[in-house]
Amino acid sequence: MDLRAKKPLADLEVYGNYIADMRLLWSKDSTLVAYFEPDRRGGTTSIYFRNGSKFEQVEFPQSELGECDGNSKAEGDEKYLKTTEATTSPKQWLKSRALVVVIDESWLTEGGNEHHCSETVTIAFDANHKASVQSVTDKKVD
Repeated sequence: MDLRAKKPLADLEVYGNYIADMRLLWSKDSTLVAYFEPDRRGGTTSIYFRNGSKFEQVEFPQSELGECDGNSKAEGDEKYLKTTEATTSPKQWLKSRALVVVIDESWLTEGGNEHHCSETVTIAFDANHKASVQSVTDKKVD
């Protein structure tokens, strides 16, 4: 919000009744912000950079990420049935201006078993603010 002009610098979407858990994670220099928007099955992160007097959204590099564990693949005789949680949550901004996010996914298989995958992803930004996956670490599947 530009307090002098009383105008918003960016419009953030809010999903239903989940506003209590929404949050902003600012970079140290306040030129980048990650917005966590909760929903009924987890939540998503949107990334914005300051461009003059406005904030512009950066496309999240989802296409560079594979399945957390390949949950659409068969696991033994059990096939993927449905996703029960999908959360991409901002963790911290690094000094390099890269963003660390934690991805948590849970799903059910036809046999009624629930599986979980979590990984930590570092997202880097080029001079044009294009986001790309820098690294994937701490991958855990059960």
